[in-house]
Amino acid sequence: MTKIYTLLVFVFISISSFSQTEEIKLYHENGKLKEEYTLVDGKKDGLVKEYHENGQLQEEYTLVNGKHNGPFKSYNQYGQIKDDGYLKDGKEHGFWKDYYDNGRLKNESYNFINGRVNGLEIRYYENGNLKEEGNKTYGKKDGQWKYYWESNGKLKEIKTFKDGKEVEED
Repeated sequence: MTKIYTLLVFVFISISSFSQTEEIKLYHENGKLKEEYTLVDGKKDGLVKEYHENGQLQEEYTLVNGKHNGPFKSYNQYGQIKDDGYLKDGKEHGFWKDYYDNGRLKNESYNFINGRVNGLEIRYYENGNLKEEGNKTYGKKDGQWKYYWESNGKLKEIKTFKDGKEVEED
């Protein structure tokens, strides 16, 4: 047992010694932090943070084998969130939220698959009132979509779609 343990420790140390890890920080011309990430064997890997010139966080995401995989958030220059979701192989995946510059919710997409909405999507006006809601299939409007008035948020009309095209009701 001791020989196996010693061999495993040696193999682990040998493998780890081949991997070169380096913490990188880049700066804007004004001296504020621009980007920070880890290089593993010469490639960005792990958490990446990018910053606006004023020092506010701009984006944070994770790279795995050179592709965006994991939580993704982006922020405007005032530090308010713009996008909040998850990336899989560089494409939107799962639940996503987008925000206006005033911080109010703009869109909620409940099921991204391979970069396309495949499920419920809800959109809002900048004043916070509901704008429209309905389902998408592979990124195209599908089924009933409800549209609302910007001024009061009340139902304005209902339209039916198939493959992204409006269908006239009989």
